[in-house]
Amino acid sequence: MAPKGDKPADKEEVSKREEEVLDDDERELDCTGYRTSTVATVLYCIGTFFSVGGLWLLCRWRPAWRVWLTASHCPIHQADCVVFKDNHGSWTTEDVFEESLVGDGWGRSTSHELISNTSSHEEEALLRNEDVSPDLMESGEASTKMRFFIYHKLRFIFDDNAGKFVLLRALDCGVPCAAIRGRRDGLALQEYNKQKLLYGLNSMDVEVKPYWKLIIDEALDPFYIFQLFSLVVWILEVYYIYAGCILLISGISILTDVYEVRRQMKTLRDMVAKPSTVTVRRDGEDKHDISSLELVPGDIIVISSRGLEMPCDAALLSGACVVNESMLTGESVPVTKTPLPDVPSHHDPPDHAANLYSPTRHKRHTLFCGTRVIQTRTFDRDFALAIVVRTGFTTAKGSLVRSILFPKPVGFQFFRDALRFVGFLATLAVLGMIYSLVILHIHGIGVYESILEALDVVTIAVPPALPAAMTIGIVYAQRRLRKQQIFCISPPRINISGKLKLFCFDKTGTLTNDGMDLTSIYPARDGSFTEPAESCDALSRDHLLFCMATCHSLNVIDGELVGDPLDLKMFEATKWLFDERSSETRWDPSVMSIVRPADVDPFNFDETDSEGLPGLQLGIMHQYTFSSELQRMSVLVQRLGAAREAHVFCKGAPETVEKLCDPSTVPENFGSMLVYLTQQGYRVLACASRKLSLPWHTYKNMARVDAEKDLHFDGLLVLCNTLKPETAPIIQELQAADIRTVMVTGDNIQTAVSVARECHMIHRHQKVIMVNAYLPANADAANSSDGVSRDDDGGCELTVNPTIQFQSIGEPLETLSASLNLSCRVEMPTYQNGREAPAFASSDVRLAISGKSFAVVRQHCPELLKRLMLRGSVFARMAPQQKTQLVQDLQSLGYSVGMCGDGANDCGALKAAHAGISLSEAEASIASPFTSKVPNIQCVPILIREGRAALVTSFSVFKFMALYSIIQFVSVLILYTFKSNLGDTQYLYIDLILILTFAFVMGRTHAYPRLVRRRPPGSLSGVQTLVSLIVQIIIQTAFQAGSLEYLRSQDWFQRMRAAEDPDVGRDKIVAPENYVVFTISSFQYIWVAVAFSAGRPYRRPMYTNYLFLLAVIFLTLLTTWFLFFLPRPLRIFLQLDERMYRDTMFRVALLELALLNFALSVIVEFFVLPSAPVMALLRRLRNKRQPKNRYKLVEREIVNDANWPPSVMPGASGHVQNDPATTGNGHSAPTIHNLN
Repeated sequence: MAPKGDKPADKEEVSKREEEVLDDDERELDCTGYRTSTVATVLYCIGTFFSVGGLWLLCRWRPAWRVWLTASHCPIHQADCVVFKDNHGSWTTEDVFEESLVGDGWGRSTSHELISNTSSHEEEALLRNEDVSPDLMESGEASTKMRFFIYHKLRFIFDDNAGKFVLLRALDCGVPCAAIRGRRDGLALQEYNKQKLLYGLNSMDVEVKPYWKLIIDEALDPFYIFQLFSLVVWILEVYYIYAGCILLISGISILTDVYEVRRQMKTLRDMVAKPSTVTVRRDGEDKHDISSLELVPGDIIVISSRGLEMPCDAALLSGACVVNESMLTGESVPVTKTPLPDVPSHHDPPDHAANLYSPTRHKRHTLFCGTRVIQTRTFDRDFALAIVVRTGFTTAKGSLVRSILFPKPVGFQFFRDALRFVGFLATLAVLGMIYSLVILHIHGIGVYESILEALDVVTIAVPPALPAAMTIGIVYAQRRLRKQQIFCISPPRINISGKLKLFCFDKTGTLTNDGMDLTSIYPARDGSFTEPAESCDALSRDHLLFCMATCHSLNVIDGELVGDPLDLKMFEATKWLFDERSSETRWDPSVMSIVRPADVDPFNFDETDSEGLPGLQLGIMHQYTFSSELQRMSVLVQRLGAAREAHVFCKGAPETVEKLCDPSTVPENFGSMLVYLTQQGYRVLACASRKLSLPWHTYKNMARVDAEKDLHFDGLLVLCNTLKPETAPIIQELQAADIRTVMVTGDNIQTAVSVARECHMIHRHQKVIMVNAYLPANADAANSSDGVSRDDDGGCELTVNPTIQFQSIGEPLETLSASLNLSCRVEMPTYQNGREAPAFASSDVRLAISGKSFAVVRQHCPELLKRLMLRGSVFARMAPQQKTQLVQDLQSLGYSVGMCGDGANDCGALKAAHAGISLSEAEASIASPFTSKVPNIQCVPILIREGRAALVTSFSVFKFMALYSIIQFVSVLILYTFKSNLGDTQYLYIDLILILTFAFVMGRTHAYPRLVRRRPPGSLSGVQTLVSLIVQIIIQTAFQAGSLEYLRSQDWFQRMRAAEDPDVGRDKIVAPENYVVFTISSFQYIWVAVAFSAGRPYRRPMYTNYLFLLAVIFLTLLTTWFLFFLPRPLRIFLQLDERMYRDTMFRVALLELALLNFALSVIVEFFVLPSAPVMALLRRLRNKRQPKNRYKLVEREIVNDANWPPSVMPGASGHVQNDPATTGNGHSAPTIHNLN
């Protein structure tokens, strides 16, 4: 926390001063209140004056310091400014504002009251979670002020009841769905005015500062302030040419950066700032056209059939909408949104939260800001209605914009070590400055000149261009990625990609093709499967065929049938026709669309079909859209014509649909059949139906939980989803590079395992064990979030003791085929019955787990979870939130995690991963750091190779810049010892010609085309990196000192010094010592650039970088020319002593020393340090007692555990008590079963 002021009187007072605030991402922010002090402010102004603005500048860089200096610690409710510390350790300050509220009745005038009053139990729970619209003051009191602050574009309001600032929520938190659906008349004028004062304008204001402000902001950056300090020192030392060139370059750099920043901000503003005209309802049926900026939560939007680009997040109240969400998710397939249900689905937990609206839970009923409604379907009117639930930066689009404006800090060790090394150089500069003052005083140099010379050492020791130079590799890597159709919106993550140890993959659309082929159909009748059909032509016109024709979310857009590829394949297989509802048809208004066989006249209801029934036309009345959490979708269908029949048709995951069916209709061999099909890698869907006994119109508003029950099982659809041709080779390439691969999918676990084997994610010799975890029947899963279940009375706490089953996957398919009486021959041999199961090493076992079991293990068995994270290869039936949790759990073990996916369900995991790649058609999707326009996983090794090359380049440039700084630092200190210094033009040649050239061309070396097992180092504090730097510093310093000693040993030099008149001051720059040090050090800059440009195994050989090779050759020849043949005018310009050009043999000897310097530097860097004996010695020097990453510790536990993995044998089952080591503190010990 921040430094405290007066000591608080008691703990209660402290709790009022320091609060934990949650932002919209549930990140904790330590919030401390401060009140401005007049005395402290005056003292701050005095300090700023006497420090010539230095104090003000420091407080500009560290705003929290200004608050601590000018304000006193106070209770949070009295604060006029607050200081935050987030979970990344960053400090932020915000001013607290007060806004007058005009009007009466403001007591408890939040969105909750505008909808309905919640119970006191709900209010207390919501306030504890800090996720509600805050009550501004107690009920009945009249207040005229509202206190709030804005943090990262979000408004936090002081809640008098809770005594703290809380995030201002709208209708997205704590409001019952039924209450939202009941608000169809719109806001009254008084309600609207209150909401507008509370929430402000519906805008995402991205500030685009004018050029002059941006130039000032850029010029006041610490980098340019240090440049300004250096310029002043150089000008006072009469380095006019050098100072002028640096000033010109810095000016160009500032203007370039300002132009780029303003261009990006303008692009972002143009992307989000699109006010439009919308129609809203006010006071009943009245319609008003208003600007989208005027929208507030609670407004009712009228969406016409012409469509609308959503200016806010809104819950659909009536009608259905076809929406293009590609801006948010990258998904090009339109999705259908249906009205918000009145009651919760049965999958919701049985507590009060099940009734509350959530944009995440109800995303299929929510129109998100930035998406476009391209079509509406309505029953009794020509428009749809939606209620505004979030506006401005609180919307889904606003959240993405904020993630761009305020990116999550990249916690990479390399960047932290770089800052530490800059601190080390600053310490070295202070020591060098002290040495300079002492040596200059000994030489009798005046105080003013000594101070200037000492300050010059500081400008040399700390290279101001270091941060910019370190990004060169990233810039070039980003360009190369763009050429390969991989786009990046977070360049620092390119370096992190070079350290990836594990990569997660979605299955459908990522590893396998999007399109599916319907291979066979298994109808069910009278509780058993009938003969399988290869096409729909062999099916009778009964419920299974009707389900295939109606249970989908297809739409006609511009005359083309579009929708999910699976739905398209299924419907096309029926060879039926699909018609959208239009005003010319004679359908019932409640019918959304109809489907019919191709041989049925759509306008003749009197003719009968081959079965004697009226013309077969099925009208789709209502859709219960597909949900990843529910793993199914359903439709309400009416049979048109004389026979008015209504049916429910449902399709989805077989395991899910089976639970909704009447058990008597499900075949006894359902489980065996499912295992048989999924083990062959097929995608299997189950179909079910139910005839409604009452007239169809009474089911118009039927709740989903009522529709999807007591279904009749109709059969299975078997689809083939083939691997993409690039998948298997890429997976093998990653595994050969020791990069672990994991499948994370929403598909069936058996299908996922089969695909994992097919693509070599799981090898043939590896055993697969399925982990099943479930809670006892008396455990209430909804109330066990704390690991404790309660009995029916709610008073007694029951210990939750989960059961863990380990079941072998791999029963011989020949056995299954025989038991199912199937004639097909399957060639997938596994174990032979009657034989002992082979012994498996720990590394030969891979685990597969479903989403439900993952949730149980994650909640109740944290120690077992670690082992599952380490050995799990397939995570199936995973909900979108669980994919994100898996990525975060893997990261908590120390893995650098990548994620590749193609759908909206992967967005959370893509953003959570260190490197998320979206296979999207969008050029740059803001749903993930990387976007590949090539829709296969070949982008993964490309990204890792480029990341490794960029990381190694950053190391190389860093070491080069560090050596440049230290070489020049040593050169100046040596010359000070001999009353000399480098000249103005000599600095110019070194810094601009040598250093700048190499800094820009070193990063152009391309990535090595093959991935190796060993990852590049990620820390500058590693022993190998430090030893490399230290050895090179010793070599360069030794050769500079040696060359000077060689000079001093020359007879002509001694005669030269003896002939000097001590009463006449000699030129401190034009001197033999200056000539030797300048020429030798010039060669050294070239040598270290070569030494730090090693190619293999992460980059191509150095000679493939033609610009770098050309620069080395040209600058070496140029420096040699300076040494031997420089014309007299240039000698004068470079301030080189002409007397040094008289002795040719001495210059040859200097060249030989330089070449020896080159040989030693390169041999040490290329051959000595990477050698096996030296590497072994360095590992011993590290004295690493235990691995740094937690996953290596878990690996060690598994290797040392004789009971792991569980010994599972075909045809046998057993019971094994859990080892205490697998039980976490505070969690109950699970019971572990081993099953076949």
